[in-house]
Amino acid sequence: MSNLTRKRSTLVVLAIVVALLSVTAFTQFGGRTSSSVVTSTTSSSPQASSTQQKPTSTSSSSGRVSMAIGFTEIYNELLATPSVTLNYTITVSQLGTTATHVTLSAVSTVPGVSVTLSPKEFTFLGAQEAVDLGISVAPSVNASTLPVEIMASSANGQTNSTLNFKLNKALVVILLDGELRPPTLNVSVGQKVTWLNLIPASDEGASKANVVFADGSAASPTMSFNDVWSRAFDIPGTYAYQVTSNGEGFSGLTASAIVIVA
Repeated sequence: MSNLTRKRSTLVVLAIVVALLSVTAFTQFGGRTSSSVVTSTTSSSPQASSTQQKPTSTSSSSGRVSMAIGFTEIYNELLATPSVTLNYTITVSQLGTTATHVTLSAVSTVPGVSVTLSPKEFTFLGAQEAVDLGISVAPSVNASTLPVEIMASSANGQTNSTLNFKLNKALVVILLDGELRPPTLNVSVGQKVTWLNLIPASDEGASKANVVFADGSAASPTMSFNDVWSRAFDIPGTYAYQVTSNGEGFSGLTASAIVIVA
């Protein structure tokens, strides 16, 4: 009986030890499993995913920013002539960027062509800003196309645009005060002369200009601001004409000029 009692006692002790070890193991591994599930759920939450999708920069990998260079008015042609500096209004637009302060520069690859910009730098107050561009051409320039590259730079990068101006040495410009530039134009037989009205519209109405030749050989339709009219000359001679114009501060102003064809 003694041996049997000792065996029963040993079994009871072993059962107690196994039970204690099982409780300890359940407590330790159960806590770790719960913590791991919580961590996984947090990392895939919608808030974390939304944060990762937000853009961190408005600049592209090439360092360019989303700005566009264009015109506030639609021109039939971008013209340039030696007789006068022609002025255009361009716009620099920001397209969903954070570009604020912008610096501008302009350069022509054709010697004898100079370009001015005003202002040369600005801070965006809205979606776009207007900039005045003036292009002057030396009489020695003969290239038919005058490319001008305009670059806009900001802290976020830069963008550029190339504008192609057409050289027209047979261009007569009607200026704000009715003055004609040049008043005397020399052309070759068969050459076409173009008149450009640069009298801007006033609060009282649109600007108007009419070209009429003294010999009755030709007359233009009524030209509004930025309108052009052309005539070819096939016979040598001296052609006198008058331009009657209406604009802000004057009405019915007449200027005389000549075209010499040789």
